[in-house]
Amino acid sequence: MRRAKILVTSFVCAIVAIGATSGNMFLALAGIAMGALFMALVRRRSGEVYFDERVEALGGRAARATFAVMSVFLGFLSLIFIFIGRRTGDGGLEALGTVFCYVVCLNCAIYSITFKYFDREHGG
Repeated sequence: MRRAKILVTSFVCAIVAIGATSGNMFLALAGIAMGALFMALVRRRSGEVYFDERVEALGGRAARATFAVMSVFLGFLSLIFIFIGRRTGDGGLEALGTVFCYVVCLNCAIYSITFKYFDREHGG
């Protein structure tokens, strides 16, 4: 729990710094809002340790759903950016779409590798 809070705090600080230095206050505010939301969701309500199979199963289902939604979303967004960039001649937009394509491919590769690893480790 402590590591998660430190990680979220570091992430929020980085997002706010990037938003402030680039003049994009919406990015800074979005980072603060997401950090506050995450901290409110993971706040401990009791002093005892609460972790069971249900929490682990829900976390796995949430991770798979997030992976599926974000992969499809970034895939479509990358295609849109590439096509708009080529049509308008904006090389930056096309490059951003290409980076998103690489991110989706890397995301799928990491998911496949970790799935195979956990399958092997847990008797699959």
